[in-house]
Amino acid sequence: MYQQDFFYEHTVNRQMPGSIRVIAIISMVLAVLNGLVGLATLVIGGVILLIPAILFGIISYFQFQNTNMSFDYAYTNGEIDIARVTGGRKRKLVLSIFEKDIIVIAPSRTDPVAPYIGKHMPVKDCSSHVPEEKYYVMICKDESSDHEVKVICQPGIEILAILNRMLPSKVHLSDEDKALAREMGL
Repeated sequence: MYQQDFFYEHTVNRQMPGSIRVIAIISMVLAVLNGLVGLATLVIGGVILLIPAILFGIISYFQFQNTNMSFDYAYTNGEIDIARVTGGRKRKLVLSIFEKDIIVIAPSRTDPVAPYIGKHMPVKDCSSHVPEEKYYVMICKDESSDHEVKVICQPGIEILAILNRMLPSKVHLSDEDKALAREMGL
């Protein structure tokens, strides 16, 4: 007999504030305008005017990279990995948590996470920033620093359901998510 591996994955796209997009567009327009002025004055020796065009081009490149961000949640045999993906290709591991390190997971602003409101601890926001969507708060122990960490997350119903089965005293699902998990057969 063999042991079956559990693997679930969920991706959340972050909604960026309009101010970041405006800054990216303004820096791109300034880069193009400075480039055109620099090229026009290049005939009379205006090489120095190309420097601001290059700087604004670099700023707009990094701003556009930051406007496309998502978070990948992966659950594999008792370990949750949360990775940030920027620009559609640059992936960085934000947090890796084992089941044994989870203290509580519950919808935000509910009784199970109430004792942690106002408590000074590092916060990692791995959510979409869409006001209509429901967020969960996960309090866990960070193995590298041995401190408690608050993670604002949206791990997906599959991951929440498996965690609820494995850790029923620590994972508190909303009534809607419990009904959805039963409906999906999780």
